[in-house]
Amino acid sequence: MADPAGLRVDQLDLARSDAHRVRRLQAAVAPRRPAHAGDEGARPLYPRSRGVDGLPAGLRRLRTPTAPLRRKQVLRPAPQRGQDHGRRRDLVLVPADLSGGLGRPRRPRPGACPDPGGAGGTGPRRVGGGLAGRRPRLLLLGQPDDRHRRHRSLRGPHLQGRARPATLADRRDRGTGAGSRPRGDGRVKTGRSADWTSRIVLGLAVLAALNLLAVVVAYALYPGYLEHGEAAISATAFRLLQGQPAYYAFDAPERISNVYGPWTYLWHAWPLALFGASLTASKIAGGLGPVLVMAGAWMLGRRHGRAGEAVALAAGFLLFHLGFPITIRPDSLLTVLVTLAMLAAARAEAKTGMAWGETLVIGIAGGIAVNVKIHAGLYLAPAALFHLTGNWRRLLPMATAGLVALALPFLSPLFPLADYLSWFGPMSGKENTWNGFRVLWMKFAFYLGLPLVVWGLAGFSALRGRQRLYLAAYVGCVLLVLFPATKFGGGHHYYLPFLPILIDLILRALTVADERPPARRVLVGAMAFLLFMAAQSERRFFKVLEWNDARQVAAEIEAVIRANPGVPTQMGVGGPRTEEKFYLYSWRNLPVFAGGPYTIDTGIVMEMVKLGIAMPAETLRRVAACETRLWLIPHGEAPFSLVGYYNQTIYDETFRRIFTAHHHLEAGGAYFDLWRCTE
Repeated sequence: MADPAGLRVDQLDLARSDAHRVRRLQAAVAPRRPAHAGDEGARPLYPRSRGVDGLPAGLRRLRTPTAPLRRKQVLRPAPQRGQDHGRRRDLVLVPADLSGGLGRPRRPRPGACPDPGGAGGTGPRRVGGGLAGRRPRLLLLGQPDDRHRRHRSLRGPHLQGRARPATLADRRDRGTGAGSRPRGDGRVKTGRSADWTSRIVLGLAVLAALNLLAVVVAYALYPGYLEHGEAAISATAFRLLQGQPAYYAFDAPERISNVYGPWTYLWHAWPLALFGASLTASKIAGGLGPVLVMAGAWMLGRRHGRAGEAVALAAGFLLFHLGFPITIRPDSLLTVLVTLAMLAAARAEAKTGMAWGETLVIGIAGGIAVNVKIHAGLYLAPAALFHLTGNWRRLLPMATAGLVALALPFLSPLFPLADYLSWFGPMSGKENTWNGFRVLWMKFAFYLGLPLVVWGLAGFSALRGRQRLYLAAYVGCVLLVLFPATKFGGGHHYYLPFLPILIDLILRALTVADERPPARRVLVGAMAFLLFMAAQSERRFFKVLEWNDARQVAAEIEAVIRANPGVPTQMGVGGPRTEEKFYLYSWRNLPVFAGGPYTIDTGIVMEMVKLGIAMPAETLRRVAACETRLWLIPHGEAPFSLVGYYNQTIYDETFRRIFTAHHHLEAGGAYFDLWRCTE
């Protein structure tokens, strides 16, 4: 039946007639106006002059529903005879208790999946100017006409013929359960093909997430560290709480400065301030990182209606990189920052204004990331470009927020800017090695190849505007990170911060593919292989953890500290090879936590020797003056005779001679010898 304005009114087959519900229907539709702005003289859809109570005459005979009506706007092509398909904003009225997947009204998002309402089953992909100047039309749910007759696959005779919305928000409302994925023509795909892939993805996601949480908890309880660099960061973070600076000049007697930015130490200092200085407290921030990344991946996946895929990819890659994501390092913090920026960019995707909140969040995350590692801008560049495309006015507030976050810690005397910047000149001279690429090539192939393969199966022709720039920026940044990743001291963990962007790109490709079996099967296969490799990484990770030795080492150090209260105690190294007992140096922060000095770090001295920075005379004077009166040296080894990773003697003959001249071997334990100052 058609009203005088030519608007389509589908017949309602409802339970009983009720004048009160007719008035509810009038209140729901009468205030609606055309979607285009600036039409001051626009009339309501159904003026009161047409029909009883302001409704068209055809509605007087309709029986109204037994449940309240809800209103929802969806986008649907409205074909006109002899004309091209246009776009209209339809008002769909459904019984509130039968609305099911329609959910609450949401603003349609760019990249919405095809809508089934129009001819051919193809609908608009974007919300834009195509709606301007078009009259809305009213669709009342009931018996379908010929144009909608093919969409009768919904369960229940009272809902047959319902035109289903198909925006990303509506797909998210309906959920992503197994066997209920919406197809491109609007029908629900309930066959075995949807079942087995969805169930496999869900199973992989749950398995990987629980496994990752178990690894995080286990490492937090482990009475030691995986690598010696963790003790250096935690010791410096604890010293910040005592008012000691993090950076020293090259000619200063302290040899403990590292190239990591201030936010690295601040991130790992807050658990020590809240829970006290201990091995477990020092690992809280590092373990919190992967948990936040996994939560952010779930939120990102929900925006695409694919939370299972997002969680499986996040947990799988985090396990694949073990143990870097959970150790005391900058990598997990950088990944959290990129996740935050990616969530903000996705949230602002449909906004055309300044999107102040999201813009400032991306800027602050970028500033903190560059503060942590100088090259970290490459990790956030794709998300920032995605956010800026279409509205470059956001660049100024984003850059301002980033500069403030970058510079803020250097206002404190704890972070001398000149001493921090002095590191970058010598560090830039470290050579690259192809051996570094041999170690990281598999992770590099995953990060570069997986999104390209999935997008290739989905169709590169579907890339439009900002998404094309987004993918190109990601590929370029992945290639550029090869330069720092293949230097001495680099590795595959340099690619971990790309994980949130990798996940977002894959989810967007799957949305464009619209459940194409090849793209989805390739992703399921890749996730299965990823988790297989992650299992190997996890096996090696737990094999390295020696629980009994770690407990005994920590207990011996604590016993020495208790037996020598108030005595300045510090840990040194033996030698000559790093693979023998250098692992004991990972507990050097325990004397610092007990109030001992921290003036010489062998890992830092090793880097300085490689860069050609000589030991200052003041350092030698302090050793001779016995400012540290008790040294813990690995049992049975000559003090400070270690040959480092670069095949160079770390401490020269002068340093070793001065040490042995002013210290003597007092006692020996199971793991350490005690060298005390000679009075």
